[in-house]
This record gives sequence, structure tokens and C-alpha cells, in this order.
Amino acid sequence: MKKVLASVLAAAMVLGTASVAFAANNVISKTKKGSYAYSLVVDKDSDNATYETGAPYLVTYGPDDAGTDVEDAGNEAEIVIEPDGDLRITDIDVHVNTKNVTAKVKKNDGLTYTDKNGKEYKSPVLTLKGNAGLRTFEFEDYEVEVDLTIGDADKTGGLLAKGASAEKDITITVKLDEGVAYSRIQEFEEDTNYTNSKTNGVVYNFDEVIGDESRIRANDYVDVYFKGNYGTDYENMRLVDDDIDEIVDFFGDVDVDCYDFIANPKFASKVKVIIDADSGSVLYEYNKKTGDVTKVDAEYESDGWAFETKVLGTYIVAEEEYEEGTISKDGETSSDEETEEPTDGDKTNPGTGANDMVGAAAAMAVVSLVAAGAVAFKKASK
Repeated sequence: MKKVLASVLAAAMVLGTASVAFAANNVISKTKKGSYAYSLVVDKDSDNATYETGAPYLVTYGPDDAGTDVEDAGNEAEIVIEPDGDLRITDIDVHVNTKNVTAKVKKNDGLTYTDKNGKEYKSPVLTLKGNAGLRTFEFEDYEVEVDLTIGDADKTGGLLAKGASAEKDITITVKLDEGVAYSRIQEFEEDTNYTNSKTNGVVYNFDEVIGDESRIRANDYVDVYFKGNYGTDYENMRLVDDDIDEIVDFFGDVDVDCYDFIANPKFASKVKVIIDADSGSVLYEYNKKTGDVTKVDAEYESDGWAFETKVLGTYIVAEEEYEEGTISKDGETSSDEETEEPTDGDKTNPGTGANDMVGAAAAMAVVSLVAAGAVAFKKASK
């Protein structure tokens, strides 16, 4: 009985050791092979293996290179997929199981190898990018599956032959729990100044009451000031100052600067916004849902236009005053300046159809005269 028990324990220890060894192999490692930051190793026994340890933390908006913790999260990670030993990957494909990341693969030569003539061969590369939405404030899970065909490479005579033998199809999973968000997160506290950037992040945690005023510099021209209880945990404060095509078209020859809080952050209490601009300029707000362009009730102070609001939207600084109006979904615009008066050759009463009624009456009169003439002609013929 003791011998049987000892055998069982020994077998369990062997299995345990094998399991640990297998798990240790399913690691994504930091590397500096060429320009690539990560690598993982696969063999014919890697089917259904999951690679999570060492997986990169990703963000949609952030530094280019992704790191291995939340503070170092970045937009992109390139992972070299190395076939173990004398193996070669002859085919590879990838698909994402979560929409918060994108993935693509480059097959290359299927292995890393330098032949006797100095010719270099490269292994496949998996590229992951953050794709979380504007309101993905906290880090969430991501998962990608990679399908590979792997076989024995032929390196006879120090030269690499085409293809591979004894091939096998396998699938591996690259994943990370709480591994992707829109950006890095800044903890918002009172009496502190913050700046939006890819490195700092544009998502803020507002769970504290702000007793002493704090400021977020959204960009070089826009500051947002906070003091009070804002009744929210996280908000995305990213500001984009690219030209908005429909706005440029709407204002025509008038020079404009656009400032778009693309996530439309909302607060329980008002925030104060100051947009740097000349005193002769005029501030407008563009409602993307309705297409309305309206003048903002703002005061000029601190070399800019200041106003308070609970919802941050899209703001336009125009070099001169322009009539308010609406931009339709098909790109057409309307404002008081663009309303054209009817010409003499096209006299209509808008909204009444009076001109059409006059035309109809005239036509009916002509028809009546023709009918009367026809009746008179018939009587004369009798």
C-alpha cells in the first residue's frame, strides 16, 4: 500500500512539475529583437494555450508603445511569435474576440534564422492596438485568438528549404483581464493643476469633492476650472482642435478655430471654461446632434472667453460675428445670411402656395372657355 501511495505521489509531483513548466512557457516576454518589444514561443503542443502573463496594457489614446502595467499603458504592442527549436510557422491568421482591440499579423518567413550565407529570416509578428471607446474609462478585458500552422523546418546544409514537414494546426489565445481602456487615468484632487496629454491621460477620476479650485489644461488654448461636487466618477476630458469640415463650410470666409470635447463630459455642478481668443472674436457652440450653431453667452476675461456649463461640447471661435444657423445631416447649411429673396421671375408666397393657386385658377378658366365654345359649336351645328 505504501509503495502504491509513493508511486501516486511521485506521479503527482511529475505532473505538477510538468504543469508548472508548461505554464512557465506560456509567457509573453519583453524583448528588444529589432524594433519589437515583446515575444512569445510556440510549438506543436501549444494548441489551446493561453498567453496572459506579461501581456501588454493597451489604450486607444496614449503613447505609442504599450507597457506591462496600467501606468505604462500605450496604444500599440508588437509581439514576435517565435516557433520553438527547428520549427517553422507556414501560415498564420488572427481574429479578435473583443472589439476593444484591433489585431493584425505579418507572416514574414515563419522563423528567426540566419543561413550559412548570412541571409536572415524573420518570425511572424502580431500587432495589437487599443480600440476602446470614448467612455471606456476603466480598464477592461481583451482577448485575441491566433491560428497557426506549424511544422518542422528543413535547414539541410545550413540553408532553409521552402515550407515545412509534419505540419500541425494550432490556436493560441493572447488575453489580459482589465488590460485595455481609452487612456491612462488621472486622479483628480483639489488645489491641483492638471494637463491633458498622451502620457498623463485624458480620463479623470472625479470622485472627490473639490474644495479648493483645480484646473485642467485641456490644450494650450482651453482651461477648465473645478470647484464643488461633480457627482461623477470618471469623465473623458480629451479636446481635439482639428478643423471640422461642416463648420468651416458654414462660416465660409470667416476664420474659425474649433475646440471639440469629443466625449461630451457631463457634471452635476457647473465648470468654468476659458478659451484663449482675441477680444474682437465671437464664441459659438456647435451641437453635433441637432446641427445648431449658436452664440455662447460668454464674458471676456483673462485674455479669453469665459462661461460656465454642466456639459462640455464643441466650441467655435470666429474672427467676427456671424448669423446663427443649422447644419443639416446632408452637409447643407442655413442661416439668416443665406436666405435668398424670390426673384421677379419666380414670385411665390413661401408656405402658402398662393402662386400655384393663381396658376390653377387661370388654367381652370381656360378649360371652361374651351368647354363653352364646344357646346356653342354643337348647338350651331344642329
